[in-house]
Amino acid sequence: MLVGLVLAGGKSSRMQQDKALLAFAGTSLLTWAEALLRQSGCEEVLVSRNQPGFLADIYPDAGPLGGIYSALMHQTIGSSLVVLPVDMPFASPELLQHLINAGQARASACYFADCYLPMYLPVTQAARDFLQHLLATQGQGRVKALLHHINAIALPCPADLAPQLRNLNTPAQWQQATGQSPQ
Repeated sequence: MLVGLVLAGGKSSRMQQDKALLAFAGTSLLTWAEALLRQSGCEEVLVSRNQPGFLADIYPDAGPLGGIYSALMHQTIGSSLVVLPVDMPFASPELLQHLINAGQARASACYFADCYLPMYLPVTQAARDFLQHLLATQGQGRVKALLHHINAIALPCPADLAPQLRNLNTPAQWQQATGQSPQ
């Protein structure tokens, strides 16, 4: 089973407001990301967001790895996750499908070189165990550490898709990319 995971549980401190609720293409970034994952072939979409009605982190305040770990624990071994941050509005189904196809063909976790998210992540006991240990002992960690531990494959990103791999973290980045103030 292919499951999408939107990482939308951050504090959005650099944006100074909840990024998931920013208006983009006539909807919110959160709704946009969910639709993108469905268009990319995900049978189910989870949203990591510490609010009622969403997937809550098992380890609070653990950053992206907290959301990824919680999603891993809610899926069966053998399924796969496509992990997408909510603040990457220019990603396309083509970009995610490239990642999914590579991950499925190699039966391995994959990401684009120099951009750790989005990622294709098979649900394995090794990934669960690594994150459980990391989060229980350190409280947080880096996505790069997970990818390294599970020997994820860094894919070259096709040049025409590379501009889609940008996060919008600040009001200035948002305005520059969309031409509007974040509201």
